[in-house]
Amino acid sequence: MRADDNHYMKAIFQQEVREKKKGKNHDLTVGEYKVAKEEKIEKLSTDKIRLEADILVLNHKKSTTQRKLDELDGEIESFNIFLKALRQIKQFIQSYLPFAPLIEEFANHVERGADIEAGNSFRGLLTALGELLNSFKEIIKDGLCWFPRLMRWQTSKGEVSPVFED
Repeated sequence: MRADDNHYMKAIFQQEVREKKKGKNHDLTVGEYKVAKEEKIEKLSTDKIRLEADILVLNHKKSTTQRKLDELDGEIESFNIFLKALRQIKQFIQSYLPFAPLIEEFANHVERGADIEAGNSFRGLLTALGELLNSFKEIIKDGLCWFPRLMRWQTSKGEVSPVFED
């Protein structure tokens, strides 16, 4: 077709048609077009396979990261429970810290085997030691009390705690 156009241009206009430039206006033969199309399809299919593989790798990384996050959430929850327990222990210790000298006095009386004067419970006049004992006593039966939360000893016969009669 180009050759025919060139012939007519010479005959009518006395000029030749310029040579075809290579580049974007490059016409392909049917065979070249099919080969280029096949190469493009092949390249797109390999790109698709590579992208699918990348997606699989990213999904695996995502699931692994999610598992790690779940494990860390569990650890954080256990640490929070532990911190809550520590706060409760701290609060308990701080609430009974003022009683430390009284507990020591009570322990010394028990070790000496001396009588413990807690005050007159009938009139409601208790010493500081009496107040401490009153707050820790647990009634076994009417008139008989003990202090399992205040003091315990481990003996060969088992665990013992001070008992008193009201």
